[in-house]
Amino acid sequence: MSSGSMSHALRAVNGALHYFRLPLHSIRGPRTCPRLLVGVMLSGVALAGCNSSSTTVAGPTPVKCQVNLASGSGAMDAAGGAGLVSVGAQPECAWSASTQAPWISDLTPREGQGNAQVQFRVAANPTATTRQGEVVVNDNRIAITQAPATCSVEIATTQHAAEVAGGTIAVNVTAITGCAWTATSSAAWISVSSSAAGNGSGTVNFTVAPNTGPARTGTASIGGRTLTVTQAAFVTAAGVTACVYTVTPTSHMVPTAGGSGTLVTVATTAECSWSAVSAHPWITVVSGATGQGAGTVSLAVAANTGSTRAGTIAVADRVVTITQSGVNACSYAISPTSQAFQPSGGAGARITVTTTSECPWTVTSDAAWLTATSPATGTGNGEVTFSVAANPGSNRTAVLVIGSQRFTVTQAAAPPCTFAISPTSGTVDASGDSDLGVSVSAEGHCNWTASSGVSWITVASGSTGSGSGTVGLRVAANTGGERNGSVTIAGRTFTVRQVGVSEVPPPQTSSCGYILGSTTASASATGGTGAPVAVTTTNGCSWTVTSSAPWLTIASATGSGTGQVVYNVAANTGPARTGTLTIAGQTFSVTQAAVATPTPEACVFAISPTTFTASTAGGAGPNVT
Repeated sequence: MSSGSMSHALRAVNGALHYFRLPLHSIRGPRTCPRLLVGVMLSGVALAGCNSSSTTVAGPTPVKCQVNLASGSGAMDAAGGAGLVSVGAQPECAWSASTQAPWISDLTPREGQGNAQVQFRVAANPTATTRQGEVVVNDNRIAITQAPATCSVEIATTQHAAEVAGGTIAVNVTAITGCAWTATSSAAWISVSSSAAGNGSGTVNFTVAPNTGPARTGTASIGGRTLTVTQAAFVTAAGVTACVYTVTPTSHMVPTAGGSGTLVTVATTAECSWSAVSAHPWITVVSGATGQGAGTVSLAVAANTGSTRAGTIAVADRVVTITQSGVNACSYAISPTSQAFQPSGGAGARITVTTTSECPWTVTSDAAWLTATSPATGTGNGEVTFSVAANPGSNRTAVLVIGSQRFTVTQAAAPPCTFAISPTSGTVDASGDSDLGVSVSAEGHCNWTASSGVSWITVASGSTGSGSGTVGLRVAANTGGERNGSVTIAGRTFTVRQVGVSEVPPPQTSSCGYILGSTTASASATGGTGAPVAVTTTNGCSWTVTSSAPWLTIASATGSGTGQVVYNVAANTGPARTGTLTIAGQTFSVTQAAVATPTPEACVFAISPTTFTASTAGGAGPNVT
C-alpha cells in the first residue's frame, strides 16, 4: 500500500472513543512517527508520541445526560389499560426502563437513547383502594396511580322465612377486598349476632327471636342490600292465633278542670278484638269501648274538686294510668324547654325547675340516648342536668318529663363515615420491624378496627379506635424467602412486603421515594401553627426540611420513614407573602394573607347657615361656618 494512502481506525482508549486517520508506510519504512489526527470524544486523554497531534472535543457530562420523565396517561382507570411515559434526554444519552409493580407490565421499549416514549400496560385493580406503582428510567421515577374498583356488595339471599320458634340466619356476603360494609336490623326481634361490620366477602349471622303473636315481617340491611324476614304466627293449643296489642300512651296528665278528648291508640292485627273499661267513675269511655284491629279510645275526665288523683282504664291487655291535678295541685315551670344537638351529642344546658317549696318532681326520659345526669328527683325549685349520646344514625327526637313539663331534645343525623389510611404499604427487611406506623383519618364519631390477615404481622397498638388515630404494626423476623401480607385498617388494606433472609435490600439512596400529603397551604395574617404535612416513604429512608423564609419556621429539620412536618407561621404586619419549605427534596408552599388595613372613617361635613336672602341693594353676606 502506498505511503499516500490513508487508513481510518476507531478505537476505545481509557473508556473514551477516538477516531484516527493514519498515513500508512511499509513495515520496513522510516521509523519516524506518522502524523496523527485524533478526534477524542471524551476529554482528559493525553496522547504522547513523536510528532503526533491530537484534538480533544468535550463529550456529554452527567448533567447533560439528565433524564426527564412526564406521564402521558394521568391516573389510570380501575379497569386498567395502556399507559405512556415520555422520556426526555439528549440524543447521545442512553437509558433503560423498569418497574417493580407486578400490575404494571409490557414496558416497550425497555432501553433507548435520547427522546422517546415508553408504553406500558396496567392490570385491572381487584380492590376498592387506590394503588400506586412506579416506572423507573435510569435513576428517575414517575408514579403511576390507579383508581380503586367500584365497591359493590351482594348478598346470597334477600328473603328468609323464619320458624315460629326463631333461630339463626347466615347470610353470605360477596364484595371485593377493601370494600367495607355494615349489617343492621330495623326490627327489634331480629338482631345481628356476629359480623356487624366487615371488609370484602364474609358471612353475617342474624338471630330471630321466638314469636308469641301474629305473623310478622322485618328487614335487615347488609351493605345497603335488604334482607326481608317473615315469621309465622304463634298458634295456641286451641288452634287460635295469639294477639299482640300496642297501646299508646300508657299514662296521661289531665288538668283539674277535666274534660273530654283524651285519646288512647290501639295497634294490633285485623282479626284481634279488644275492649276498653274504666275502673273509676270519674273516667268515662266516650268512644271505642270495643274494637277489632287498630282503633282509638276517647276518654272524658270529670273535674276534680279534691287533691291530685290517679286512676286506670284497661285497654285490650294493657293498663293506662290517668293522673289529674287537684284543686291545690302543684304547678311547674321549666326553662329552657328545648335544645338542639349536633351528631356528637354532649352535655346539655342546665334546666331550671320552678315550683313551690312543698311540690315534689321527678325526671324521666323516653329514650336511652337521652340521660338525666342529676338529679332524678327533687322538691321545690331546682336544676336538672342531662347528657345526649353521639348519634350514629338519622335525625332523632326525645323528651325529658320534669314534673308535668316536657323538655324536647332534637339531634341532627350523623354524617356518613369515611376512612383513609396513610401510607397504604410498607417494606421491611428480613429482621422485622416493630415501628411500622399507619395513620387513620376519620370523623370523630366513626369507629374502626385493625386486624392482620397473616400470623407474622401483629397489631401492636391501635387495634380499635374512633376518629383519627394511629395503628402500630409488628413484623416478625423472616427466615425464608420474600413474603407479602396485609392488614385491614378501618376497612382499608395496608400491604406489607418483607424481603427474604438471603435477599439484599437495594441501597436506600436509590430506592427511597417520597410523597407529600399536600404541596400548598394558606395561613391567616395572625399566623400560628400550620396543619402537619404528611411525608410518606419506606422505613429507613431519611429526609430533611429547610425553609426559604425567616417567618416560616419548622419544629424538626430531619426525619426518617413515614412521618409529619410541623411548621409555624409568624404574624404578618405587611402585604400578602409566600414562602416555601423544601421537604425531602419537594416544595411545599405557604401563602399568608396581608394584615388587615383599618377602614378610614367617612368624612362628614356640615355648614351653617344653609340659606341667605339678600336685599335688592346687595352687600356682604353672613359668614358661613
